[in-house]
Amino acid sequence: MQVQNVPLEDGNKQFNVIDKGDVMILPAFGAAVDEMLVLKKKNVQIVDTTCLWVIKATYVCDYILGDQLDGSSSTKEEFLEKFKYAVSKGFDPDIDLVKAGIANQTTMLKGETEEIGKLVEETMRRKYGVENINGHFISFNTICDATQVLVCSKCSSSSSATALL
Repeated sequence: MQVQNVPLEDGNKQFNVIDKGDVMILPAFGAAVDEMLVLKKKNVQIVDTTCLWVIKATYVCDYILGDQLDGSSSTKEEFLEKFKYAVSKGFDPDIDLVKAGIANQTTMLKGETEEIGKLVEETMRRKYGVENINGHFISFNTICDATQVLVCSKCSSSSSATALL
């Protein structure tokens, strides 16, 4: 077996290289619903490494957009219950999520942090308009390439999967 990335052609993933029984490793940023449906139809084994922080970022962005991103968010009360151990006393998502920033966690890959940043930035752009983005979003370039290099070198030497999404 060998590890391969799903090839891209004109910006579209070419799932025709994946066969029944292949093992798919989903990256920390997960996979789109339509991609998951294709993989399910192909009857592949899925190793889902979707980062909980990514799931939480999507949930927060959906809340900011009033349930218009993917429908995963809920009421303010449910939001506060979900994040009760992750927010400061007195946190109000309707007030405190008007501005957001992103900084890298060293255990995350560079691309994953950038994807979360793009999600939050696009959320703020949709909510407040492109002309107001600088007042609502900032990205701190604190990404260390050492984690990226180490993890990618381990991926290329592994033989436990046939494809990476």
